[in-house]
Amino acid sequence: MSKWEAAGAEIRLLPLSQQILDTFLARAQETVRQRYRELTAPASTVAGTGLVPGAWDTEAWVDDLDRALAALARQEFQAAAALLGRWPTCRLPAGADPTTLYLCGRGLSLLGDLRRDRGQLVGPASATVAYRQAREIAVALGAGRRVAQAELALAVITEMRGSLLDAARAYRRLADDDRLTRRDRARALLWVGTAIDKHGEHDLAARAITTATAEFEALEETGDWCVGRQKLALAARNAGRLDAALRHIGQAVEYGVDETPLQQVRLHTARGHILLTDAGTRNEGRRLLAAAEHTATQHGLAHQANAIRSICSRSKESRTA
Repeated sequence: MSKWEAAGAEIRLLPLSQQILDTFLARAQETVRQRYRELTAPASTVAGTGLVPGAWDTEAWVDDLDRALAALARQEFQAAAALLGRWPTCRLPAGADPTTLYLCGRGLSLLGDLRRDRGQLVGPASATVAYRQAREIAVALGAGRRVAQAELALAVITEMRGSLLDAARAYRRLADDDRLTRRDRARALLWVGTAIDKHGEHDLAARAITTATAEFEALEETGDWCVGRQKLALAARNAGRLDAALRHIGQAVEYGVDETPLQQVRLHTARGHILLTDAGTRNEGRRLLAAAEHTATQHGLAHQANAIRSICSRSKESRTA
């Protein structure tokens, strides 16, 4: 950093040095990261926006966004934060050309995903703020699909914050929104089911989830199909149909993949929750939930870790009662 203070953006780091710097920036305060962006910005950048047409290497920007997306898929949050921190994420910056606006909006969407998976749902540095700003840029660009995707992401945050019926209404509207792809519409319908299942309408939830899962099968989206089976299993468990729950979760385990920490946590949490229901499998359920909580905590999946603790706490309370 001191070298940049003296020489400006002309310094080029070797790959190992860049990796060390990325690790530092991922853990640094926002004021330090902002200073790094200022020091490494092109000289032609206009103060206050940082988004002058042609001032940024768009190919490098696209590459870093793709790498951040891959890092997020593996729940490598520090690496993703470092990659996103190299580029501006501004709210409708003045003077930016459409390409720069698009990249800024895409960066904001990924920043929202990062904060969502970390459990940062409220406040100025939250997933909610990032998604709203991404939506504003998409509206300015006239990018209808991006607008709808941002609205779907905001509906997920609404559900995560506990406003189940508001989330279900938003999902229902987006499930019929032609701006979205068939897969995203099916995901919205799936999430209608998850929201109303949490609200206690288990049979209605199962119908929505079944329809969404059939659509995933038609689209040959194996991962989404397995998630649908997990959701069906939980809806059956919540309705008191343990045999159906075990059948559905068995199919999810058989065909599913758990290559990433988040996939592992979701599958083990669903299976552990179901096994916890029966006295004969309760110990195995506890073991799976403990393993899922450990994985979630280890990888910074705060929302999932809190959900697992809540499941265990409710189970203890019900047995005591």
